[in-house]
Amino acid sequence: MLTRGDRLGARFRLIDKVGEGGMGVVWLARDERLDCDVALKVLHAALLGDEHSAARLRNEARAAAKIAHPGICRVLDVGEHEDTPFLVMELLRGQSLAALIEHDKRLSPEVALSVVEPVLEALAAAHAEGVLHRDMKPENVFLCEDGSVKVLDFGVAKILDDGARERLTRTGALIGTPAYMAPEQARGLPSDERADLWSVGVMLYEMLVGALPFTAPNYQGMLVAIATSAAPSVRARCSSLDAGLAAIVDRALHASLAERWPDARSFSSALAEWRAANGVARASVSTSPGASSRRTPRRSPREQAILTMTDPDRQRRRRGRLALVVAAVTIVTVALSARRLFTPAVAASAAAVSVGDAGFARDARASSEPPDVASPPVVVADRAQDASPRDASAASDVVASDAPRPRPRRGRRADGGASAGIGRDPDF
Repeated sequence: MLTRGDRLGARFRLIDKVGEGGMGVVWLARDERLDCDVALKVLHAALLGDEHSAARLRNEARAAAKIAHPGICRVLDVGEHEDTPFLVMELLRGQSLAALIEHDKRLSPEVALSVVEPVLEALAAAHAEGVLHRDMKPENVFLCEDGSVKVLDFGVAKILDDGARERLTRTGALIGTPAYMAPEQARGLPSDERADLWSVGVMLYEMLVGALPFTAPNYQGMLVAIATSAAPSVRARCSSLDAGLAAIVDRALHASLAERWPDARSFSSALAEWRAANGVARASVSTSPGASSRRTPRRSPREQAILTMTDPDRQRRRRGRLALVVAAVTIVTVALSARRLFTPAVAASAAAVSVGDAGFARDARASSEPPDVASPPVVVADRAQDASPRDASAASDVVASDAPRPRPRRGRRADGGASAGIGRDPDF
């Protein structure tokens, strides 16, 4: 079993696993001879020594080598480790279309066509070289960080001019993934490039509608549904979709071979014509952080992160929004600073008001006491000298009324007076 640090072919050092499928494992590896990173595809440990699986791996290398197209992942070399082949491929950074669909469920026409058109162009190049993919599905479409779209995994590809020399199909075996199989594949009949176009039609349907055209509880049920039923119209599942675009997808999924798109280029041209007629720009799909795009209807947050558009107006709007954000942050910062400076002054003012209110309350109580009719109105200072002890006490209360003092507790006063709020008469 391979582990990190192992060397294959005395040249490639394994760094980390980056992907895994039904047949093989993809490793990030270092080519120590060329001093660069590559992707290494090796068979699962359970398949080591299985000649059929090894033949599929070799077939993938041969099929990819026949096609020189930027939309197809390049195979750089083929080697063997302990009598088992491995592929050396260009290292791609990004995510699969399957991951995008799983996250967003439904994509806008702009995003969907930006993925499908490069796929059709790559398939056109493959078909021109006599190579059928036969397993087109979202897992085999890769969205690269640089905005390109790549077709992966020609492991079950059929090379039309060389099929007699190497038979990869076991007796009774079906080639492909059930949900994306064409009806002729589901029936076990011979297929041609139109089967690949059917699979692309299913992917486009899934992106636009948010669901597959056929569903079933199990593998056999899916095959029966595809082989015996007509695909439901796109508009039947998504009435808001443009009728022209829906017609293009419906034709790709027609049960009759004669009614489908005859080749990948005609399918791609129909999509391009629809875009031009409806003013839908073809975007460069990207998964790089910070990628953005024009605002379009029904675009999810994830799509905003994967579309890269070069639009000067959008760039100006973006700079304007950034300036507004900076201004807002500055205003909030100044306001918080002012609040910290202002808070002590407010507290001091509140304390002063509280003391003043306490003094006002004492003055109000003093003014509510019965006047001493025996004492003539005299100057406070004189009264404090000549009046009786009770009067002197009252005078001292008047003199001290401007200074704060503790509120008397409820109960008997220290000078024999009644409880606060009842009265000042000691005989009450």
